[in-house]
Amino acid sequence: MESQGLAEVIQIDKNVRKYWRVKVPKKIAEGAVEAVIELGGERWVVPIDRYGRVYVPSQLRENVGKHKTITLRREGKQVVLRPRPF
Repeated sequence: MESQGLAEVIQIDKNVRKYWRVKVPKKIAEGAVEAVIELGGERWVVPIDRYGRVYVPSQLRENVGKHKTITLRREGKQVVLRPRPF
């Protein structure tokens, strides 16, 4: 089943800033192979663990911490995470 066009916005809260992991909703994560974090014109490929979580790499934590929300969307077999300042 191809899940094209699914999207959701989540808040970056204390848990995200403490553990540096983002929970991907089941309907978006189902069947996804990997996650891509788009930040500053770069695309970082990261794995999705078996619980549907994406860990933010240490190189991106400072920049992700400055944002307020993350837009999650599905593109084929990838989940795309894009931090937003609003």
